[in-house]
Amino acid sequence: RLEFFRTRGIVHCFRDEYTLAIKDFTHVIKETRAVRKAKMVHRNNAPNEKLRGKGHKKKGKSGGTKTNGQAPPNGTSAGAGFGGSLTIEGPDGDPLLLHPSVLPDAPDPIEPQCLFLRASAYLQHAVFLIEEAILNLEGIRKAPTVAAVLAKEGLREQITTLVRKSMRDHEKFLSHFDSLEGVPGPAMGGDLAARTEYAFRIAECLRPGSHTPPPPVSESPATFTTYHPLLVESHFSILIGYLFLGDFPSLLPVFTRTAAIVDGLEGYPVFLPPRSMAQAEFVEVLERLAGGWRNGVQPHSLSRANQKQLAIGCAPSAKAKTVERVPTPPSPDASSSLGVNGSSSSTAVHMPPSPSPSGRNTPSSATEREDLLEVLDAARILLAPVVKRQRERAEKAAADKATNGKTKNKPLNINIPLHGPRVEIVLAWLGAVHLPELDAVA
Repeated sequence: RLEFFRTRGIVHCFRDEYTLAIKDFTHVIKETRAVRKAKMVHRNNAPNEKLRGKGHKKKGKSGGTKTNGQAPPNGTSAGAGFGGSLTIEGPDGDPLLLHPSVLPDAPDPIEPQCLFLRASAYLQHAVFLIEEAILNLEGIRKAPTVAAVLAKEGLREQITTLVRKSMRDHEKFLSHFDSLEGVPGPAMGGDLAARTEYAFRIAECLRPGSHTPPPPVSESPATFTTYHPLLVESHFSILIGYLFLGDFPSLLPVFTRTAAIVDGLEGYPVFLPPRSMAQAEFVEVLERLAGGWRNGVQPHSLSRANQKQLAIGCAPSAKAKTVERVPTPPSPDASSSLGVNGSSSSTAVHMPPSPSPSGRNTPSSATEREDLLEVLDAARILLAPVVKRQRERAEKAAADKATNGKTKNKPLNINIPLHGPRVEIVLAWLGAVHLPELDAVA
């Protein structure tokens, strides 16, 4: 049975045998796809009349129950009862499209499961290699040695390959769930910086254990998606992959879409908020970067442009009450913002071009310097709302201390980390590979 290979692959992951685990998960994916393909060939070769007859018999035996687009209890590939039609009669008599999970060519549940497991194995293998390289350096001067070891071209290329494969499998996993994404409205902000700040507020307030109040409700149409318990984990694992690649320009639009999806998932399982270790780790990495990377918390291009526009708008007349924003740059996800097309509207991941692993901390050409400046500016846009939120917390803590400093009853401060050990690995990789290159052009 294929379940045996899935279970054995999970056991291999517990033993840090990620190559063997990936092999087992790949075997399950190939076998399920081969079986599905064979079934479709057999179905297409069978006479249509025979298929209709079988379909009516199955419908008669089942008592004419309606599925209403829900997956059957014996798996999502059992959609033969609908014959050759892709629609069912709705409550008003109008034909309604069947959900992809009940179509005859729908995959068995084990296929998307193993896609997610293989994606997680790829990412964890990359984390394991970085951690192993760091642990082999115990007892010596860490900072320069770790930077020298992690910046080796062979290791960097291997980590990049594993991370890209992980993101690819997460994208395939998410493609099994349809989504309908609305056009961003004024509440999301007029530029990328405002949208990023709104996304961070959502991601922070929905983090497990967070007591941060949510941001104002957006007036833009909500993002609707098929619920799955692993959706949030998969989305934020992709964001962690972008951190490993150091591709901050591609991370920003994906982050804004992910936050909208997570916000829409709130309340799907009643009384159960979405929980994700990857979400907690991603937010924690941003918090650490904002607190320790000096060049990353400098003003970004959009903030400087808005300040200049504000000064120009206020100088001519004191009667001006509104200030026009800088024209919004074209969003990279504008062309795919609408539609239900296999989740590509909200879960598609545009794989960034592979960076040249030069291993050097100085740009070799003017083009490379411009690219690094763009990456640095995107990183500053990403960290700007984090820095703002940290300042707000510090001011609130100082005010509370001044107000309640002399009171006897002080709240018990229980600091339990809500993130996993991958935070340290991501920070070590960024500090050894990507941040020195960005600091060189700052």
